Amino acid sequence: MDARTEASNTKYYFAYPLPLLGYIYSLRLTQIQERVYLYHWGAGNINGDWRSQVATSVVAKALHVSESSVKRAYRELTALGLMKRETQGMKANLLQRQATITEVLLPDEAVAEILNAPSRAPAKAKSSTNLVEQRGAADTGDSKPRSRAVSLDDLEPVKVQPKQPNIAPEAKMVVEPAKALMKEKKSGSAVLDALKEVFGVPLVKKVDNRYAISLRQALRERLDESAVGQVWNQMMWSLTEGPLALNHPKHSINIALKLLRQQRWAVPSGMPDGWEWNDSVHV
Repeated sequence: MDARTEASNTKYYFAYPLPLLGYIYSLRLTQIQERVYLYHWGAGNINGDWRSQVATSVVAKALHVSESSVKRAYRELTALGLMKRETQGMKANLLQRQATITEVLLPDEAVAEILNAPSRAPAKAKSSTNLVEQRGAADTGDSKPRSRAVSLDDLEPVKVQPKQPNIAPEAKMVVEPAKALMKEKKSGSAVLDALKEVFGVPLVKKVDNRYAISLRQALRERLDESAVGQVWNQMMWSLTEGPLALNHPKHSINIALKLLRQQRWAVPSGMPDGWEWNDSVHV
């Protein structure tokens, strides 16, 4: 038995929509504030009403922080309009107070941003139960479906057509000159500068917001919180407009983190002062 599969299939887990994470990160909350908010988002999601009743000591133990830090985060998140807390009365034995009910909230300015983000495609697969019932009815000629075991021989093979890359005409205008320049084994920044001269305008590469979120999480595991924002913006500029823009975002992030680990990361050459990542422009 694979413990990873068993845990994924049988244990509770918290699901966070990517637009929510993007909004929370944009607020520049402290790490403990983010942990507390997302913990109660997950617990409220499991309960089905976005409300959860968990003792502060339990939250602190789950997040590996002190109870005083959790209480401070509660006060700060409530003041920001991200959380509502309802104090409960004493328990039946009158010796202990009941845990406060915590409800996670979305401020009005975040609702449109999150709901207007791209949505997942609806699932199209039929359930195995319907497949069994349909085959049982067809085999017996009976109007009432009957279940029977379905073997692999019963299933018709599905022909999968290879997916052809869909490259827009304007993208081909960039790809072809880039290939020619890269054959000359020029550096990424040299290729980018040459392309800017060819087209006469700066090139901005579109990067999905999930890569920006993933990079920020990785930096938080490696840097002090006070330095995360600055280095994150430097790396995002390099991924979208700098020397790393010619690579796939995943590959570029690995390169940037390797340079950081080797203490070789520096402010990218040509990065404008005060530049900040803006997903509405780059995604």
